[in-house]
Amino acid sequence: MNKKIKLAVYSVNPVQYHAPIFRALNKEKDVDTTILFGSDIGSRAFYSRELRTTIEWDIPILKGYQYKFFKNLASENRRGTFSRINFGMFVDILKNRYDAVLIHGYDTISSWIVFLAAKLTGAKIIWRGEATIRPVLRQNPIKKFIKHKVLPFYFKKCDAVMYSCTGNRKYIQQFSVKDEKMFLIPCAVDNSFFRERRIIDQNELLLKRQELGILEDDFVVLFSARFTIRKRPLDLIEAVSAIDNKNIVMLFVGEGLERENMEALCEKYNIKSVFTGFSGQKELPKYYSISDLFAVVSDYDASPKSLNEALNFELPVLVTDKVGTSFDLVKDFKNGFIVESRDVKLMSEKIDYLNKNRIIAKEMGKKSLPVSNDWTIENDVKGIMQALNYVLESRS
Repeated sequence: MNKKIKLAVYSVNPVQYHAPIFRALNKEKDVDTTILFGSDIGSRAFYSRELRTTIEWDIPILKGYQYKFFKNLASENRRGTFSRINFGMFVDILKNRYDAVLIHGYDTISSWIVFLAAKLTGAKIIWRGEATIRPVLRQNPIKKFIKHKVLPFYFKKCDAVMYSCTGNRKYIQQFSVKDEKMFLIPCAVDNSFFRERRIIDQNELLLKRQELGILEDDFVVLFSARFTIRKRPLDLIEAVSAIDNKNIVMLFVGEGLERENMEALCEKYNIKSVFTGFSGQKELPKYYSISDLFAVVSDYDASPKSLNEALNFELPVLVTDKVGTSFDLVKDFKNGFIVESRDVKLMSEKIDYLNKNRIIAKEMGKKSLPVSNDWTIENDVKGIMQALNYVLESRS
């Protein structure tokens, strides 16, 4: 590479988990990167209907990299395919003649606008996504039919395709993508950010527990996610209700439409529970630090970043087989347990086992930290650079 590569990255809007990748990519001396945002939601406070609260991130997500915002013709409250319509991106790509374009997803109008502009200018196209194969109950037959007709053609026209985990790779492979053009961009969070904020001092941990009404001997089961049906929080409550739970506390971090149902079920079963509401990135480490078990029991979850976060706090984890990163980040019977989605009985058994065997739970948790060492922002950038080298190998 004799001169700087001009790279454009299409991103739907600023996201707290993408910002560290963009900052790290901006430090690559051989690449001049510009992020093309379809909306400024995320860079400012906004109301989330799904979370029923106003979101304002407590960390900078626009610092340390170059970016552009484009006028979005769609309504701010619109979701799905027509949520981002940015024709300005077409003009920008034609004008700036990027060497390569990295496209996040294929499910907005703007992602196709960027795709077409890149083709017209001869820019190499690198695609990335995080989808996994949905359970049959969550598959839309019409969408599935369209995808299997369109996506093999789409991916054939991409010069490189990036996958985030084993589940995502399997999803992409069903569309006849060749192995040689696939590169790993591991599902990751800023591990150093969370490790630096982990509370280790026992007195401080005890104080933080007391602030939430949690006793020193309580076994804290942490659920940090949107409170939605897809995340199955009621399954977790049912699982705890079926065992001796007098010294178990369920710690729910987040918000969502299922909150009233969750609170009602905890009250029905007389389960000790704490609901914190929405929490920013700086506040999350406190909750991970005081917990004893982390649970993701969704019936479909492509790559929940909270799972990556939990590993940094040496927590054993309980996940379902419908979590896309489960088989990458959880080693069954080593740093946690993988159970079938909706298998409340097995969830109960695993929680009961760990609660009654606290030493084993801690030993399992210690094995979580090494797993996270390969799932890093640094490896994300490494993967992007490998894809760039591959698509531009003939570049003079």
